[in-house]
Amino acid sequence: MTTERVPSNSVQSNVGDEDIDARYDGFHHGAIADLRSEVASIQTLDPDFCVFIEENGRTYHAYKPGCLLLAQFPGVGRILDVGTGTGIWAIEFARQYPAAQVIGVDLSPMQPQRQFLPTNVQFQVADLEDPWTFPNRFDVVHCRSVFPCLNDPAGLIKQAHDALLPGGIFEMQDMSFRFNYDEGGTYAFGTALADWAGMLRFTARRAGKDWTCAERYKQDMQNAGFQDVQETVYRWPINGWPTDAAERRRGRISQENLLSALESLSYAPMTRYLNMSKEEVDAILIDVEKEINDTKIPAYLPIYVVHGRKPCSDPGVGGV
Repeated sequence: MTTERVPSNSVQSNVGDEDIDARYDGFHHGAIADLRSEVASIQTLDPDFCVFIEENGRTYHAYKPGCLLLAQFPGVGRILDVGTGTGIWAIEFARQYPAAQVIGVDLSPMQPQRQFLPTNVQFQVADLEDPWTFPNRFDVVHCRSVFPCLNDPAGLIKQAHDALLPGGIFEMQDMSFRFNYDEGGTYAFGTALADWAGMLRFTARRAGKDWTCAERYKQDMQNAGFQDVQETVYRWPINGWPTDAAERRRGRISQENLLSALESLSYAPMTRYLNMSKEEVDAILIDVEKEINDTKIPAYLPIYVVHGRKPCSDPGVGGV
């Protein structure tokens, strides 16, 4: 995880979701539907599955960033990467652990073709919130950057628990889409960045999703029966505002990621749920882009890494 641990004295945004509801409720005129996110522009596995949704000149499906495991892994076993996206995590994990067998699953077949992959990784097309039908259980289930598409995070976590062998590891890496601000910064609440994030959280709730669900992963995992659940929170700076050189470099990478994702994150929810035109969204994004580029704004997104272990003795487990 290429981010820094959040300091205990960090200052969080005081722009509440209730305020956002009151501000934007009048813009909602559409029916509840699934949000789509992120551009799919990488080679695919099977043309029969290559059906994407295009709106306002953008192609949509899953959202992603992240890194390998924080939990300890012995190097051998069956690994499931849920919501694999481009497959970058599964591919890197397969290369790092050649004795492991890795399966990546996603709705979109945006992964590289077979000839470019390690021999110990494969990809399947499936909806991560449909019932899991894998014939064998896993030693590790990994899931990251799925917050935009989850209708039932607790249900996903329960499925991961059931899909693991006794003693197996489940790890989730995800952000909470709520901008926080480093203490001592000059940021004024109510500016374009805070309003934009609030709009997206609001539209997500209209679609039955919660873009701050990562804040509850630890409790959801404990409720599902995982043991030794550990949560580590990191910060992902929006630009190069940190004084530390390594963190500043990571912030600049994050800045580029945010800027490149502005349209794909914004067009679908804001045109569908706030009844905005593409031109109105573009006008908002101009101001958001200016603030993302402003190093006087010490903003960051919190990244939650939560992992736990299935009990070694589980009477409900059958088969391997």
